Amino acid sequence: MGHPPKTMLRRKLVEIIRAVCAGNKCVPQEVALEIAKHLGVEDLSAREVEVLRTVAACCSGKLVADRLSAPQDGNDGI
Repeated sequence: MGHPPKTMLRRKLVEIIRAVCAGNKCVPQEVALEIAKHLGVEDLSAREVEVLRTVAACCSGKLVADRLSAPQDGNDGI
């Protein structure tokens, strides 16, 4: 967790700090619910995986576009 939500009660924040200091991991319910919304989302398509791998391997948008044979703006089919 990067930071606790602003709506978190101080008492709960103290509990989280103590748990983390004791070596535990703690995810507030609000954060866990947001994460759970994305579970079970369908897998990426083969094209989406190809794009992500190419982006990870390249330094510039032009190189990515060249390797994927796509317009540089990336709005046409990617």
